[in-house]
Amino acid sequence: MALVKTYNTDKQVPDSAATATAYLGGVKTNWFTVGVDSRVQLDDCFASLQRENQVDSILAWAQAEGKRTGFVTTTRITHATPAATYAHTSNRTWEYDQRMPAQFRGICKDIADQLITDNTGRNINVMMGGGREMFGACTSSDNCETTRVDGRNLVNEWLSDKEQRGLDAEYVSNPSELQSVSSDTDYVLGLFSKSHLPYKLDIDAAPANFDIPSLEEMMLKAIQVLEKGNNGFVLLVEGGRIDHGLHHDWTRKALEETLEFDHAITAAKKVLDIDETLVVVTADHSHPITINGYPERGNDILGIAGHDKFSLGADGLPYTTIMYTNGPGFMMPNKYAVKVDVDEMKKNIMDPTGALEQDDDNEIDVDNEPSSGISHGKSHMVVRVDQSKVDYKDKDYRHLAAVPRKVFDGTHGGEDVAVYAEGPMSHLFHRLHEQSYVAYVMATAACMGPGLKICQETGRAFGGNQFNNLISNSAFASSVASSGPNRIGQPILPGFVNPLQLLGRHVSVGSLASRGAAASSSASASSGAGASASSGAGASFASSGSASAASSGGASTATAGGATSASTGATSTASAASGGAAASAASASGASSASAASGC
Repeated sequence: MALVKTYNTDKQVPDSAATATAYLGGVKTNWFTVGVDSRVQLDDCFASLQRENQVDSILAWAQAEGKRTGFVTTTRITHATPAATYAHTSNRTWEYDQRMPAQFRGICKDIADQLITDNTGRNINVMMGGGREMFGACTSSDNCETTRVDGRNLVNEWLSDKEQRGLDAEYVSNPSELQSVSSDTDYVLGLFSKSHLPYKLDIDAAPANFDIPSLEEMMLKAIQVLEKGNNGFVLLVEGGRIDHGLHHDWTRKALEETLEFDHAITAAKKVLDIDETLVVVTADHSHPITINGYPERGNDILGIAGHDKFSLGADGLPYTTIMYTNGPGFMMPNKYAVKVDVDEMKKNIMDPTGALEQDDDNEIDVDNEPSSGISHGKSHMVVRVDQSKVDYKDKDYRHLAAVPRKVFDGTHGGEDVAVYAEGPMSHLFHRLHEQSYVAYVMATAACMGPGLKICQETGRAFGGNQFNNLISNSAFASSVASSGPNRIGQPILPGFVNPLQLLGRHVSVGSLASRGAAASSSASASSGAGASASSGAGASFASSGSASAASSGGASTATAGGATSASTGATSTASAASGGAAASAASASGASSASAASGC
């Protein structure tokens, strides 16, 4: 178990695009950018085209070593976390050309276009999630409000590309078609809705209205297809709607999505050999959610903190155990009300001493510092609604928030997030790391990307029987040293660091391979054997063996040997993460691991 620091190079509190770039590509970057380093500022189309500014992901590293790759998500497949596996863009919202500034169309590709036509994207074996609208592939039942400006159907282009290359490919759009996909298929594209996949609770409330596979079903099919390769694979799986529920302050929906994530992880572990598979679950970031008050043990986590004198607010009203520091949960009518009875306000709530002045317009003039000339302005009294009289178990109930934000506009949090790992090389997650550390651990475990040279230096060979000899710390002794590990914020040349140095460092516990401005740094870790894991807002898997699997919710794995699998969710029997949960794992021989993540 470890903690990872989630800040972006330009923000204390991150977004999921930049965090996914960190844990999938090993480089910290700027807020709202994907697959580029910190030299690319938001909306700088031209800088994002420069190859030296682009960050390759563990999927690109895996493809270079002949591994099969894939991702599964409950969001649009062009959303922040999956996009970090294949795209390079200065704005994560440019998911299709309709959302791009007109002056950049035809110069910079939108994210959907990159997935279908650029290397890495066009070579991904399995892609599943939502987002038909981004690809110009809406069905008659989708009622898409917009279409691609260029008029292209990118799904048809994807199928044509595979046909021209003599590859077996299938496009599926419902669970029945998904289950009919043969494990011998080379490529699978699954788009199951025009946008994000619906919340599990919404599906349960009106099952006749939806024909959507579960995260577990998508993950298991992905594993079957990716196991076809004999050199391992990388699979990213994301439970992205955990994060979305928390943005809405829909706590129950977020928790149900977390359970779906957990189910996927459990299913993945049943098909994994944990002795040769690293399972990691983590989050790409937190949310401003808290468990507060003094509720009794066994109290409904969604319910009221209590009615005793220790649990009530100063206004004598109860509040929910779960609250948010900001978000749409502030919204009226069932959270707060504006009282206009000035006499009652002054007497009972706001002004029991009669110190406030009443203006001619029957509003209260709040001016506690008249001598200073500072006035706090006129204000209606905002009072809370008794939440014990509200159905807080309703799936659309928004838990209380202290500061009002628009719908879906609750922010992320900036705390360090946990990384839980089980399996080979899980010991490398042991204290406080930079979030970018996880990508280097996976790369080294699977002997791909920046980890390939370390494998060569340590004499590691592929093959299941070699694995147990590789998990010893002695394997790190001859790792390649970096060109000068440095403090956070001091740029150094990208490179490798002797893990013995890496493990012995204090707070940053990982060498920083910064690419860009002084503030941009990325922790890099190299391990000489076994599997390692990393996570972020999503999940990913890389294996070089026979089979590997991953699940969405924020898990990722990389392996170099046998079969692997990963699952998604914010929690698992091995680990748990919430908010924008993600997990990733990497193993070097034998089966690889499962992980999951969610995030916006």
